[in-house]
Amino acid sequence: MARGDAIEVFALVFGMMICLALALAVVGLVAVPARREGREVLTHRGEELVGAVRERKPRS
Repeated sequence: MARGDAIEVFALVFGMMICLALALAVVGLVAVPARREGREVLTHRGEELVGAVRERKPRS
C-alpha cells in the first residue's frame, strides 16, 4: 500500500468516526432526556417490535 493510499484510508475511517460521534451526541441530547421524561421515542409500531424482540430473547 502506498503512503498516499494509507492517508486516504485513515481520512475515511476518521471521518466515519466523527459521524458516529455526532450521531451518538444527537441521541444523547434528544432521545435519552425524552425517554427519562416518559415520552415515547419510537412509534407505536416500533415499541411493539421492541417488545416482541424482548419476549423472544432468553434472559441469562
